[in-house]
Amino acid sequence: MLLAVQPPPAGAVKIVSWNVHGLPFIGAGPRMAVAGSKIREIHPDFVFLQEVWLNRYASALKAELRAAGYVEAEYHSIAPIRTGGLLVFVDAQRGWRILSTRFVEYDLSGPVWRVWEGDGLSGKGMLIIEVENAAKVRRVLIDTHLQSQYGARDYAAVRGAQLDQLVREAASHKAWLIAGDFNMRDSDPLYSKFAANAWHDATIAYRKACACATYIGEGSAADWIDYVLLADDSKSHVSLIRNHSSDDPYSDHEGLIVGIDPQPRL
Repeated sequence: MLLAVQPPPAGAVKIVSWNVHGLPFIGAGPRMAVAGSKIREIHPDFVFLQEVWLNRYASALKAELRAAGYVEAEYHSIAPIRTGGLLVFVDAQRGWRILSTRFVEYDLSGPVWRVWEGDGLSGKGMLIIEVENAAKVRRVLIDTHLQSQYGARDYAAVRGAQLDQLVREAASHKAWLIAGDFNMRDSDPLYSKFAANAWHDATIAYRKACACATYIGEGSAADWIDYVLLADDSKSHVSLIRNHSSDDPYSDHEGLIVGIDPQPRL
């Protein structure tokens, strides 16, 4: 079936960034198709997913979104675990196409021997893609997932090193947008590195107004740890893909929906 190509409206784009909690043995398989159906309903230009850990989960999402005219940015991963757990989709119906894809693993991560934590084995990193639309507008976009926190163990140094590497890669590729799960609050001293490196947090206004969380987890662990960062001062508006509770029906994270208008904020 041929799909009609529709140009993006006046340069504005809509994205979804979402940690879909694709761990085995917790019902993630059925949830992937449900999450994919929700993304189709939202119909963003770009989709940035984290924790798509298994190939069969990626296949379920691909099947759901390809049927809606999306193409995916993929990279080599170690079967059956998908190194990094990242997956990006681009809406080809709006004229977007993927020019290049590169996965960069973080140099520093949690200790491999703590296998029950997973980060040391999962190869977290960043998926860097360059896209172009029908009007020949090019953008470099980055999907990422930083070191998780486990109990009282202090992984700030690991996250700090990963964030430094991310910022360097983003600068070298002249990236326009970074999205993902950063595993840090805005009160974390590391958060200030965004502004120090001229990145604009698109979620600030909404986050402060709603006083809500993106990681809903269990009990007092709930917090806002997911962000969309822009290299310019574009206008943005944010909403969330809500769950009833953790992993019901989608994930232990609320998804971020961010509309971006290339006009500067006043």
